Amino acid sequence: MAFNNRGNAYRDLGDFARAFADYDQAIELNPHYATAFSNRGNTYADQGNQARAIADLDQAIQLDPQNVNAFFGRGNSYYAQGDYASAIADYDQAIELNPQAALVFNNRGSAYAKLGDHARSIADFDEAARLEPRFADAFFNRGNVYLYQGDYARAILDYDQAIQLDPQKADAYYNRGIAYRNQGDYTRAIADIDKAIKLSPQK
Repeated sequence: MAFNNRGNAYRDLGDFARAFADYDQAIELNPHYATAFSNRGNTYADQGNQARAIADLDQAIQLDPQNVNAFFGRGNSYYAQGDYASAIADYDQAIELNPQAALVFNNRGSAYAKLGDHARSIADFDEAARLEPRFADAFFNRGNVYLYQGDYARAILDYDQAIQLDPQKADAYYNRGIAYRNQGDYTRAIADIDKAIKLSPQK
């Protein structure tokens, strides 16, 4: 357990080489240590190595079928690979194990949006926002679905809420600006896009 926990600390610091070394050691000492496989898998995912992430998370789930973080992490890796159906299946399992997980509802909502299932997407963002009323991304993501649907008034309300919760969220200003532009409110559109550029000039 000590190696696993130190690995978590190194991961938090962004020192992935040392994190991997500690997770490897934890697994060598206990090949049935599901949490170490899960943590190592999620660290591979942090680095964009989704294939290795999925392999480790498969092992974590095999060792501990109640491991919510492993299902959630594997769902995120499938999402990153563009396999949204597999991502949703894993998010379903994570939600069954923990129905209070706002982040899982949010991510499943994003997967449904990618598949064009906007009704289920909005329902998941609704639930994420209900479970965690200060979850800016849930409002932002729901706003994006409304924007895509052409419901600019609802999109703007959600972007308003996202910005209130996270005033540094450049994407929310930008997308709200697009919604205002599509409504013909060019003054507000320019003001929002100006703000987005100031917050994130590289985008």
